[in-house]
Amino acid sequence: MNNLDYEPMDIDSSANSYAAMDISYNEIKEEEEKTETASTTPDTQGIKKFHIDMPAQKEKRILLKSNLYLLAFIIGSVITSILYYNVIKFECCREINTKLLKDALSSKVHGQSNAIQTFIQALDDNTSSKILILYGGTGVGKTLSISIVLNKLLNFSNVYHYTMPSFVDKFTTEIKIGLVFCEKWIIIVDDLNAGDKHITSIVNDIIEKTENLKSNVTIMLVYNCDTSNELVGCNDSFLINLQQDFNSVSATKYFIKYLPLSEDILKQCIKDELEQRLVKNVDINMIMKNFNVSQDGCKGVHTKIKSLNLF
Repeated sequence: MNNLDYEPMDIDSSANSYAAMDISYNEIKEEEEKTETASTTPDTQGIKKFHIDMPAQKEKRILLKSNLYLLAFIIGSVITSILYYNVIKFECCREINTKLLKDALSSKVHGQSNAIQTFIQALDDNTSSKILILYGGTGVGKTLSISIVLNKLLNFSNVYHYTMPSFVDKFTTEIKIGLVFCEKWIIIVDDLNAGDKHITSIVNDIIEKTENLKSNVTIMLVYNCDTSNELVGCNDSFLINLQQDFNSVSATKYFIKYLPLSEDILKQCIKDELEQRLVKNVDINMIMKNFNVSQDGCKGVHTKIKSLNLF
């Protein structure tokens, strides 16, 4: 067995040394915790802090996108509705059944056989650009003739009806779908008088636009040759002035005169009104005493009988 010699350890027993077991475990643990805390705490001195609220910005972007989608949906719905109404439900009037129209005019417009005949002949004309100018006094059947035409044609998308002065104020060829999609179109303007001379420039624009599109146009203009609401006959100068006004218009023109009413014609209009009211066995001559043939046209029969409260 080997003999091991042990060299005695030098132990410092001074006041600054620790005796055996004088160092507790808790003290060591506290030092370790202090060291660990010091090493893990970041040095933030001198560094500017920026606060970015990312969730709020994201919410704004989502809201903006939602509004854009909603706006696009609304615009798309409006465009779809317009296209559906103007294109899917779009129907062009290609031909006018003048035979049926003549029968309707002859049975309802009294005392104007010559005017009706010229009116139908003008509609049958195959000219690409034509103007039908109806003129006469108040209540002689001009507006009634146009009403019968509209009753046959107004549901078509290429038929347009205006009264003065709205025609001058609102009409434009730029927004007429019927002008673009149909081979022909029909324009009717009512309540014109001798002072509406500026109408010819608009008519010229319509005809020029029609020629550029290689389509056809029929323009019906209704002139009242008296402004006093009395059934006076249109004198020759009225027609001459109309012809001069439209002399510069490049189209086939028909001047259709409606004659003043006679007493017999007025009586027939009264009979028609009574039939519509289902009134029978009435003395027409007694009723005629309430009318003045020089002032009460067929146009005013309905209103006059209603105001008299005879039935």
